Amino acid sequence: MFQLWVQKDKNATVTKLVDVLKKLGLNQTAYKIEEMRGDIDVGIDQPSPPCDQVGNHPLDRNRVALVEKMIITAGLLNYLRQDGVITEQDVAQIKAGGANEFTQNERLLDLLKKRPPADLKKFREALTETNQEHLIKLTK
Repeated sequence: MFQLWVQKDKNATVTKLVDVLKKLGLNQTAYKIEEMRGDIDVGIDQPSPPCDQVGNHPLDRNRVALVEKMIITAGLLNYLRQDGVITEQDVAQIKAGGANEFTQNERLLDLLKKRPPADLKKFREALTETNQEHLIKLTK
């Protein structure tokens, strides 16, 4: 299933996406999107916490170190699911396509950036629960 995160209704968004793809000369892609219209899941994206400038989110400041050092297989995703920070669908997105650990870490950080500040606190707690408390300082 293709997911598209928008702030408008599904049909208007898909139509706009198809129009943009056609203008870019990506006609085959546009036609495939039109064919998939019924299978496209549209959701409302949650806003990120306000930041003064791009890259100022706590998870962006030390992103490279977090991506390289975080161990996602240590039960981290299970703790985040248990605390309601992520859903089963989020876990599937993170692991999609046989992604390596670095890519999974990137996907998780991208997802967490869209969550409310309370979820960042739960992420820090999950790091502690999975013996990765040394990474907490990289999330502040």
